[in-house]
Amino acid sequence: MNRVSRLTCLRPGWHKRRSPDLCTQEKGQLMRFRTILALCAVMIVASCGNRTMVERTGPDELLKLRSGPGLGFNIIMGLPDGTELDLRDCVTEVGQRWCEVSLVDAPQVTGYVSADYLSGQ
Repeated sequence: MNRVSRLTCLRPGWHKRRSPDLCTQEKGQLMRFRTILALCAVMIVASCGNRTMVERTGPDELLKLRSGPGLGFNIIMGLPDGTELDLRDCVTEVGQRWCEVSLVDAPQVTGYVSADYLSGQ
């Protein structure tokens, strides 16, 4: 069966050419394909996110990844210049902008950093 004849059931008057059961099955396959395609597109866009990079910390300094948006939160780890991050959201606390990020190489590691040390911020 060629591609054109398979799609004839999707046009008006399909019941004259094809059995209703076969057309229903093909419509279901087409809907599943479209759903999978849409989900793949969403996953690709979501995985790209807003990429940013740690910069301007200095040669011997590390940007502190904190458990919350502010200096009073615990330090999770230090990030050197050039560390790639996925930017999630930014908030302002006490006049300082803090961004929630995750590590590109380890997405399960998340926390907050000062936006002053992120590229493009």
